[in-house]
Amino acid sequence: MRGSNRIWLSTFDGTWGRAWAKIDKLIVTNVQALRSKYGTRSLAEISAAVDAMIAADAARGLVTRLIDLSSRSQMRAVRGKAVLDPDVRKASNDAIDAAYRALMPDYLVILGSIDVVPHQSLVNPLFSKDPDGDDDRYVDSDLPYEVRRKRHAGEQLFPAAVHLVPHQD
Repeated sequence: MRGSNRIWLSTFDGTWGRAWAKIDKLIVTNVQALRSKYGTRSLAEISAAVDAMIAADAARGLVTRLIDLSSRSQMRAVRGKAVLDPDVRKASNDAIDAAYRALMPDYLVILGSIDVVPHQSLVNPLFSKDPDGDDDRYVDSDLPYEVRRKRHAGEQLFPAAVHLVPHQD
């Protein structure tokens, strides 16, 4: 929808509505992964809870929208690619980056645990070969989803709000 200040977004149940370009809070999740993990009945309960949160936000004057990272049409609307395999970390990172760049929300909420929207693997700056030190060479984190600029191919650091964080692809 070039030249428009609106974008089409689906609600959790798949119905369509028009969302203004200014979104205060963006909720991202992988509905396909949620359905696989919890089943259709529990997904309906999750949907009702999300709808209640969106309504509560609206009562406070916040515009909140949900994007399903596994939806081809929703991801196409934000010029991203759908995440068809929730275990692929880069696909989730790229999809969330596309949604963020397209909508520029003030808040980003990731709905689901690491098996729904995976964390990204970062180099642990505290790693030490010392027996009394931290023996985790890498640490999984959702910090890269906070990043406001795309990491360039070959770049060894995720730029964060205040500092750079090494990553592991």
